[in-house]
Amino acid sequence: MSLAISVQHAKKHYFQDVPVLRGVDMEVKEGSIYGLLGPSGCGKTTLLKCIMGVDVADAGLIQVFGQSTPCSAPLLRIPGPDIGYMPQELALLLPFKINELFYFYGKLNGIKNNDILKQIEFTAELLRLPDCERQILSLSGGQKRLVSFGASIIHDPRLLILDEPTVGVDPALSAKIWQHLVYLSTERGTTIVITTHYIEEARLANRVGLMRAGRILCEGEPESLIREKRKKILEEVFLELCQRDLQLECTDERFRKHSNDVEEIAPKTQSNVDRNDPGAANSNDSKHIINWTHLMSCIFKELIVIMRDVPLLVFTLILPIMQLSVGLITFGGNPSGLSIAVVDYDTSNRNESLSNQYLRYFGIGDWTDIKHCKSLQSGNNYVAIIYFLTGFTNSTLNKLNSSIKLPSEDASESSIQLTLDQGSPLIADLVVRKAKTAYNKLEENFVSKYNSNGALRVAAINITEPLYDRVNSLTEFVAPGTVAFLIFMSSTLFSSTRIIGERKQGIVERLRISGVSGSTQILAMIIVQSFILVIQVITLIMTSVIIFGTPLEGNLYLVILIVCLQGYTGIFLGILVSVICTEEAQVLQLVFGVMEMNYFLSGIMWPEESLPDFLKSISNYLPLKTPAKALRFIHLRGWGFKYSDVRGGIFVNVLYGTGFLLLGILLRKFRKI
Repeated sequence: MSLAISVQHAKKHYFQDVPVLRGVDMEVKEGSIYGLLGPSGCGKTTLLKCIMGVDVADAGLIQVFGQSTPCSAPLLRIPGPDIGYMPQELALLLPFKINELFYFYGKLNGIKNNDILKQIEFTAELLRLPDCERQILSLSGGQKRLVSFGASIIHDPRLLILDEPTVGVDPALSAKIWQHLVYLSTERGTTIVITTHYIEEARLANRVGLMRAGRILCEGEPESLIREKRKKILEEVFLELCQRDLQLECTDERFRKHSNDVEEIAPKTQSNVDRNDPGAANSNDSKHIINWTHLMSCIFKELIVIMRDVPLLVFTLILPIMQLSVGLITFGGNPSGLSIAVVDYDTSNRNESLSNQYLRYFGIGDWTDIKHCKSLQSGNNYVAIIYFLTGFTNSTLNKLNSSIKLPSEDASESSIQLTLDQGSPLIADLVVRKAKTAYNKLEENFVSKYNSNGALRVAAINITEPLYDRVNSLTEFVAPGTVAFLIFMSSTLFSSTRIIGERKQGIVERLRISGVSGSTQILAMIIVQSFILVIQVITLIMTSVIIFGTPLEGNLYLVILIVCLQGYTGIFLGILVSVICTEEAQVLQLVFGVMEMNYFLSGIMWPEESLPDFLKSISNYLPLKTPAKALRFIHLRGWGFKYSDVRGGIFVNVLYGTGFLLLGILLRKFRKI
């Protein structure tokens, strides 16, 4: 019987000084079951990753069916359809139905549609699974583990690797899994490698390897090892070997000898494999070619997961609209219903007094004259107090009548005294503007009626029509940049949390072992997220323009283009964030912190001219500032592509998006994730 797996003197270190594999030797015959036994952390999973070609040993030689892995030769594709893998985690797409999951993995591994349906029926019957139309999310823990096992054998692989398949399951389910393994080995000729730290259950294997601290202590048939060591059970054999190895380790003699023996052998790493080997020659080249079957399958996966994850869909589509609506309602509107107190000592008839006319111009209709000013100092929510002195009407008439020389002591009575609550500068400024506007109207009305001097009718400052469209409130200033900000943040959060979530669940690694490259998985996510992005952009722009009345003087398609580019910049930033962070909580802290600073420094909610000089220089390099400015100019000024500020909004997004994507790719390669 020929060898399916041959491992010779395999060594592997992490961070150069943490040994994981210490010269491992291992042989697995074709069509047999090999039990790799050992405690957690002894290097079993690392060894399997090297065998499957998703990791590379630092030294030694690893061959599968006579080829070095990774291998994409015509007769052997590992990672790919020639291997089936069941990780210790479930690594299941929970929104899928059972038959959809089997179809997905069957399609990934190149099975034709008709054959997939037959395989689904056969696998479901073999494992006695529940109704295949049931969603995986609704299954019990044991049923989910059987489904995970079924996904690893749906394409009838030559080599099946199971990493702790029976951990945490009841004895009945464990026995059922082993029954299927024996069937696959004896009836279908599948080579099986199973890792476990439950020693006794491995007695059903044809051969076992006992592993500790990165080394295989011994190999052999379970019953032969028990007889040879004169023990009753396999666990006692393993315990004796571990104790002996521990004693030798304490004296350090065996380690020195073993290390010297390994160094004497020329370490043959994967990079030293003969380049005439077709597997070695093709494995790397294939990574740069898009496999359209894999891409379409991953797009199918993304669509199913998103469409059936209702909370995620609501969060992605509805929450940005709610955030924009709340933001535009609560920020930037003109204050109304202000509580203003009036103290009128004017002795003229109230209906004919200029103080009464002034208050009407101010916008105060019915008002109550409050003479006791001390009562206003506490317990009331007045934003301003308007005082009219005793001779206000007569003194004002005399002042406006150029033919009468007004004594200085009377001129002071023509002044309106305004006391403001400076606790709210915005409201105080609004009251001052309204007060000046009302007095100008009062003056214009008097001059037009009673004074023939035309020079008095000409204002000292004549405010003409605005340069561009009139902005009626700060809300219209804020809205364009806020739309870009929400798209940017939403896209970043969506892409980063999706990637990290699937990586934590083991789905990313399982797909890699099925031959799906990381770039294909990310490309599929970008394609599906593009549809969501377009919907987000259109709904947010409609909400801003139609519901809240934000002016749109320029080209709508140009606005959509810039906001979509801002979304892609967010997607690529999310890819970079997914490399930096390992947990969703880290993503939330990083993204919200970065986005908050971007929002405040990019001149979205307040003019950038108000920033200190050193912050202005920083804000010029932020990914939101120039696009937000371009959107504001398109909305409020009607500018088009011929203006450099608008072109800058496009260029900055392309520059940052490309930079984030390239940096994310480089970091992914560096961290090997």
